[in-house]
Amino acid sequence: MRKYFILLIGLLSWKISFSQIYYSNYLDTTSEWRIIQHNADATEHEFFFRTLFFDGLENINGYTYYKMYQTYFSIIYNIDYTSIFTPQTSPNTQFIGYLREDINGTFYLFNNGPQAFYFNEQIFPTGTETVYFENQAVLNAQLGDPYFSNCNVENIDTYTMSTANYKKISAATGSIPTKGSALEGVGTLLNFCSPQGNLDLTLINYNRIHCYTKQGQTYNFFPNYYLPDFTLVECSFFANANRQNLNTVSVTAADFKIYPNPAKTGVQVTSDTKNIASIALFDMQGRIYKTVTVNSLQAFLDLTELQSGNYILSLTTENNTWNYKLIIE
Repeated sequence: MRKYFILLIGLLSWKISFSQIYYSNYLDTTSEWRIIQHNADATEHEFFFRTLFFDGLENINGYTYYKMYQTYFSIIYNIDYTSIFTPQTSPNTQFIGYLREDINGTFYLFNNGPQAFYFNEQIFPTGTETVYFENQAVLNAQLGDPYFSNCNVENIDTYTMSTANYKKISAATGSIPTKGSALEGVGTLLNFCSPQGNLDLTLINYNRIHCYTKQGQTYNFFPNYYLPDFTLVECSFFANANRQNLNTVSVTAADFKIYPNPAKTGVQVTSDTKNIASIALFDMQGRIYKTVTVNSLQAFLDLTELQSGNYILSLTTENNTWNYKLIIE
């Protein structure tokens, strides 16, 4: 009997070792950020145009991370923008780190390199993961709350991407064109707010998410921004993501389609490529409510007996587990 017990424990350990924790409420393999970074000193203005993207997955410490890269180029102007010190450089691609989201939608960046590095106005110590963006802080933000570097939340609205609605918070509205803003599921579009007009004319260093792409749809958050030579900076101005085929990325479909969400009486789950072994439904405290054996590319989960609220829909395939936030109305 003891022999069989040890064998059972071994089988369970083998199964758990290949079952990584993988939340995908906001992010997926098609997510791309196009960011303008402005650095200035007493002699010059340097602009980096960066395209952040995922290329492959990595399992570390029981979590599945996206492997995050950037393809970027730069332009350097003199202090009063009357000449260009360095013309547009050739695009360069660089590995950044490992990014994941948790059950509450927090984005973490894991640095497993030999030393700490500075990226996107943050320091990432080696051998640990650091909060990259806190979606819950945006969801909890109320009018008048301090949020940005030197101003408060003065406007709250909804931004629609594809069929989903996301909360957007911003600083003072009206005549201030350079206002701080943050968008749920995407990040801090601009952390600095200034009544001076164009931030580029000052010696302020900042990062700004200019565009975001997901599922083949691109969203431009600053559509009327021009360089000093009057070049309109559209999303196509940035370099394309230089993927190395580490992971085949589809821009037409995610790994799973879950609809409707929010749901009332039931939810449909489908996949074009991944066989769904089973589905489990948990509440936000981790209590399990339903388990269903599937072994198919699609399944329907009956929700008629469940109360309204936030749940976690856990999808298990042959060697991974994906967790999605599900809202029952």
